[in-house]
Amino acid sequence: MFSADSEEEIRKITRLAKNPEIFLRIGAPSKAAAFNLSEKFGMTEKYSRYILNKSKKERWNIVGISFHIGSQNKDIKAWRKAIHNAINLIYYAKDQGIEVTKLNLGGGIPAKYTADVKPLSFYIKRLTSEVKAIRKLLPNLNLFLEPGRAMVANTMTLYASIIDIKPYKRPPLLILDTSVFAGVIEALEHFEYPLLGNGNGDSLLKTFYKVGGYSCDGYDIIRQRVLLPRNIKIGDILKLEQAGAYTSVFERFQMKPFPKIYNVK
Repeated sequence: MFSADSEEEIRKITRLAKNPEIFLRIGAPSKAAAFNLSEKFGMTEKYSRYILNKSKKERWNIVGISFHIGSQNKDIKAWRKAIHNAINLIYYAKDQGIEVTKLNLGGGIPAKYTADVKPLSFYIKRLTSEVKAIRKLLPNLNLFLEPGRAMVANTMTLYASIIDIKPYKRPPLLILDTSVFAGVIEALEHFEYPLLGNGNGDSLLKTFYKVGGYSCDGYDIIRQRVLLPRNIKIGDILKLEQAGAYTSVFERFQMKPFPKIYNVK
């Protein structure tokens, strides 16, 4: 099975794969998502209908609709809107003589990085209700869900040492022996992990710090502002909790080597 959101992608898939089953990926923007993937991915309704109309002539095997509501999405209403749009597209496909048998609801279920994120059970209960509603309308539709971040975020805590303190900065700047370029990459998009002291004689008195990584890059900021013990010192350990998603995996995440370098004479 392949997901595509452009005519050229579909042509590549049908050229390179034997009898591929193709999902049309539709846009599903959400202001409540930390990462709005629909800025880059997902067809508009008009373009989706264009592809469905063309698929009959081209004999493209369109079997499914998919969307991704955006990573770390906290608003259940965004799923409802995307599901509504997907169902309408499935009905449109049926009117054109195309049987869509699969619907992928994507990912987006949030991990509990902050107190304002509701527990996983809240989202599962409400998405289950949405699935039941879909089943009443389309009982033979195969449904998929990809809750990656919500499943793996709490599987890892990242421990990092303080290797430098710059007290003259406002707020004081802590430098850690990790970096946005060594696993904590989502901080580049202003995504912040829970950051705690590790109990190394923590003072009850706390103050705000900025926390950066070890690289020479000014963008290497892990937390813009976090409350930590005032007596913190070089060599102390900090804990980045809920660090199981999109951290260590980035070492091989895209599975593509850097471009080769050629000497041109």
